[in-house]
Amino acid sequence: MDADGRRCQLQVNVLHRVKGDLPYTHRHVEPGVHDAIVNPQGAVTVLTEDGERLGLRPAEFEWVPVTPGDWTLYVAGPMRGFERYNFPAFDAAADHLRGLGFGVISPAEIDRAYGSTETIPPSSITPIMAREFIRRDVAVVCAQAAGLALLPNWRGSRGAKVEVALAEYLGIPAMNVGMWRSLPTTGKERGA
Repeated sequence: MDADGRRCQLQVNVLHRVKGDLPYTHRHVEPGVHDAIVNPQGAVTVLTEDGERLGLRPAEFEWVPVTPGDWTLYVAGPMRGFERYNFPAFDAAADHLRGLGFGVISPAEIDRAYGSTETIPPSSITPIMAREFIRRDVAVVCAQAAGLALLPNWRGSRGAKVEVALAEYLGIPAMNVGMWRSLPTTGKERGA
């Protein structure tokens, strides 16, 4: 969601008429701007006029520039099993994305705000604490995230996989941090 509560949507400009490959040759999309659906692997699809999904190749579209200030990204990635719970990677991603103008929510920053730091011994994290962490993070994704910025190795994290599955269910784009960096931007400030 943007600052005004509107759902943010990635869009692509389809450069020419695109037809589906076998067995989907009946599907097509006309040139122009379309809402894009992006999966965590970076595959881009659009909806055809009859409501079917059609995958696009990179040469078939260009991204419509986004206004980073309208986007709040939730950083998702592995924590358990990493030194210092991977807080340095979360911090670096959050700092970089903020530098690009995005709003950022980092679970590492939330943990610090609640008194959980990267120095807590793993053996002291109880199942009740783990349940509270994921409940809190899922609520943040539902209420505030316009997109998920995925850290490397996110697939090895049960929590990050839950967050990505939730984002997909809600239609929130989830892409690796590098893809968010590569999106063209409008250069405008929030709501401009």
